[in-house]
Amino acid sequence: LLVGAGRGADMLVREIRRMRGLDVEVVGLVDDNPRLTGLHVHGSPVLGTSDDISTLVASYGVSQIIIAIPSATPKQLADIYVKCRGAGVPVKMAPSITDLIRDSGSPPSFRDLEITDLLDRPKIQIDPFAIAHHIAGKRILVTGAGGSIGSELVRQIARYQPERIVLLDHDESALYELHEQLQTLEFGRYALFPANILDERKLETIFSKHLPELVFHAAAYKHVPLMERAPDEAVLNNIRGTQLVARTAVRFGCRTFVNISTDKAVEPICVMGATKRASELLLRALSRRHAGMRMASVRFGNVFGSQGSVIPVFRKQIENGGPVVVTHPDAKRYFMTIEEAVQLVLQAVILMEENGHLGSGADIYVLEMGDPISIVELAHQMISILHTHPERPIAIEFIGLRPGEKLDEVLVWDNEDALPTSHPLIRRATSKPGADFGTNGSRETFEREVRTLIELAGQRAPREKILAALQACVKGYQPPEGTETEKSDTVLSTLRPHPDTESGGGSLTPEQSITSDPAITG
Repeated sequence: LLVGAGRGADMLVREIRRMRGLDVEVVGLVDDNPRLTGLHVHGSPVLGTSDDISTLVASYGVSQIIIAIPSATPKQLADIYVKCRGAGVPVKMAPSITDLIRDSGSPPSFRDLEITDLLDRPKIQIDPFAIAHHIAGKRILVTGAGGSIGSELVRQIARYQPERIVLLDHDESALYELHEQLQTLEFGRYALFPANILDERKLETIFSKHLPELVFHAAAYKHVPLMERAPDEAVLNNIRGTQLVARTAVRFGCRTFVNISTDKAVEPICVMGATKRASELLLRALSRRHAGMRMASVRFGNVFGSQGSVIPVFRKQIENGGPVVVTHPDAKRYFMTIEEAVQLVLQAVILMEENGHLGSGADIYVLEMGDPISIVELAHQMISILHTHPERPIAIEFIGLRPGEKLDEVLVWDNEDALPTSHPLIRRATSKPGADFGTNGSRETFEREVRTLIELAGQRAPREKILAALQACVKGYQPPEGTETEKSDTVLSTLRPHPDTESGGGSLTPEQSITSDPAITG
């Protein structure tokens, strides 16, 4: 039974009828426009409206419902899904019209409803031809390649036929899984390196061998509560690691360097956010010294589906019967899917060239993520969609904000202007006069403070000294008062998964290169 009798359903019925070997019979359609009842779509009758779904499923022996309404709003889709689920048969989503056109002649691929289908977010439009122009035939390196954002970057980059992708990450299991995915995509021009971004000699070996022209730096420690308890590791991985990768890229002639940042870098109250802000400023300082490499940071919020992100955590809690754990009833976050975020990161590469001005200071691009989403409303929506036993209600438990967490996030500082670009969903954050390196800060002062900070972290100085140095380095970083934490080796009973995690890889451990192409092993 198809839900919808518009253009999407029309194309789907036509494709199903063309695929003679497909073991699918369309018994009919439903549509909430009552004037369509009694009409036919390529021979299949419109049997009624969505209110009739349960009756029609029973009457016609329907074994599966397909929702085929590409124009449905998130609220309309949620209402329709609840009616479909009440019929007691599997419910799937039809391919988009774009996918039906692209894959015409192949059996339609149906998928499960995702919670992201039910959220009202901006529609992403990219220029694939312009992206291909910047990637096809290029040598590209991705750090944190096994992480959520890094692996999606690799998968999308592979579609544009680069000469080679060099993949770095500390997690050899994640790298091997990515290797298998690339094999499935029939892309073989890549080299895998379990390698440590803090190992300068290893970086030099990789860069000298592969000479990447474009670097995406996605390796970072991302989990807010953990980094509150390990500021030395956050500084070394997120600041020193960025510094080493960027300097090595300059040394070996890289032309473009893209740093993955976060909304938590804006007015940070957490160690992770402050170290990511420092990495943004570090690139700005490096770009003034090295005019031959274009540098930029891309700043965005939480991504659905990343490792430890809220949707899979909530889903598992719902499947286990609850409770669903939320930090605070007023907490809100910006969200975007991994695929959408990466599409806009690739689009930002085009904007970097449009903006030009090599050496004028690394740009910061901010992704337009729509309105922030209430975490508790998201929890309620997921419970209403996923919970199949209404007789056993699921509770929502509030555990309070933890060290480093805010009620909500912002995407630009007060001392930044968010300027429009040629893409409607990407803005360029530029510092107001005199604020390039924070309030009344100069590049020289910032670079001196970064050196001190990295030295303290490398010496494993006391937490208080590292935080004081981080505050000196990142003007506006304000750790919350009264958040003294346990020793870093203490087991954290309150460290439960939550939405305050960013995507990316971690620090990287050195091993031998694995490659799919003997010619690349060289």
